[in-house]
Amino acid sequence: MSNAQRRQNANPPPKKSKTATIIFIVIIVILFILLIVFAILWLSRPSSRKCVDNTTCSTGQVCNTTTGFCVGCLSSTNCTTTPNIVCNTASGNCQQCLVDTDCSATPSTPHCNSHGICVACNVSGDCHNTAVPICSNGTCTQCAVNTDCPLLTANQCTSGQCVACTSNAGCPSAHPTCTAGTCA
Repeated sequence: MSNAQRRQNANPPPKKSKTATIIFIVIIVILFILLIVFAILWLSRPSSRKCVDNTTCSTGQVCNTTTGFCVGCLSSTNCTTTPNIVCNTASGNCQQCLVDTDCSATPSTPHCNSHGICVACNVSGDCHNTAVPICSNGTCTQCAVNTDCPLLTANQCTSGQCVACTSNAGCPSAHPTCTAGTCA
């Protein structure tokens, strides 16, 4: 064998590594997947909520140009549907009330609750009728729990009323059937 042949066999041309090729392909695939994910996120962003003026908002909404979002109201002049005629500027929603005086047009529900709804009471102190002295869920009732019912003959609370029974188990053997809160 000649010297030239020996040198050629001793120093073969460098071969490309299969591992490097596979790594390169994996990186390209990952980058492509990331590009697709970013494109999907970009296209599905809530751009419909962004506004520059009232014409870019849905019917019944106005544009808050400070935040760029469409809201139900910026002031009470935007609230025209009864009973929700007061604007809660913090939430951008029309509601019945912010304070008790907003409920003056509804004498049976003169108090404003934390959800912006006019109710009969917020606390039992708002209930001035001794027949219904307990405030329960915005309504003046006889009771909210059994302990609010002081009479032995009507010591169970159901639907805001003190009754003798709520089931047959609460009735004595002489009158074993509970019907409409009464043992018969």
